[in-house]
Amino acid sequence: MKQVIDLSAISPPAIVQAVSMETIIAEMKADFLARGAADGVDLTDALRESDPATKLIQTQAFREGLLAARINASNLANRVAFATGTDLDTLVAFADIERQVIDPGDPTASPPIAPTYESNDRLRRRFVLHWNAISNGAPDGFYESLAMDSVPDVFDAYSVSPSPCEITVYVLPRPGANQAACVAAVADVMANSTKVPQGDRVTVQLATVKPYRIVADLGVASGPDSTVVVDTARAKVQAYAQWSEVYGATPLGRSIEIPFVHAALAVAGVTAITVAEPAGPVACGPSEAALCSEIVLTVNGVAP
Repeated sequence: MKQVIDLSAISPPAIVQAVSMETIIAEMKADFLARGAADGVDLTDALRESDPATKLIQTQAFREGLLAARINASNLANRVAFATGTDLDTLVAFADIERQVIDPGDPTASPPIAPTYESNDRLRRRFVLHWNAISNGAPDGFYESLAMDSVPDVFDAYSVSPSPCEITVYVLPRPGANQAACVAAVADVMANSTKVPQGDRVTVQLATVKPYRIVADLGVASGPDSTVVVDTARAKVQAYAQWSEVYGATPLGRSIEIPFVHAALAVAGVTAITVAEPAGPVACGPSEAALCSEIVLTVNGVAP
């Protein structure tokens, strides 16, 4: 599929300015002294820390900082790359996209169970793919968009055309989802002639999941608490291994590389790393996803 803008890599717009309370207070004090000097009055003594004028300046600086932060937040909330929650819902609604419900919850339970909705990252990805899907010529990203719009249990999707008018769509269901129901829901959409070009014959298949474990032994310096070091290393390597919904980092086609496993485990306090599993990179093609089933970390061969 062709490359499109990675929203997670976009820098904040220039209109978003850093807010520094120290700078605001310094500017207010300078302005206060300049106004006194313009009237021939030296107000330096009025800016002692305990003086009411200083307290007033600090109060006003705090309120100005809050206003600046609100202006920054308002600007970011109007940009898909940075908006979250209902702000993002409002923006994608212009493209006729709604946030999908993964689990409706149970309002009658005690206590009530709130609904579970798709993440901001997945909603952003659907918004990006939407612009590939509005063409009736089925360009790159067309079938991925249809697959992800069809049911919220689709974690990732990939399409390929092995021959003219023959399309294969690989679907990666969300962990724990009903795989057969997920594939069937996508297949129903792909069989709808009002959504798919009439000349295309679409086959929907499950993506291949390649399970692996991360087993490593860590050398830990004598000073730090080994339990804390291992917990930190575990959290970092888990963050590297887990499936992501961020556009450009989704599971299909993402290989697990040993140097990145080492880098994730190299937290403060670790002096040596020996990775036993995986023995080599877990290479994944565009229709394959690597799934970490277990993380086992030891310290000098002993469980922490």
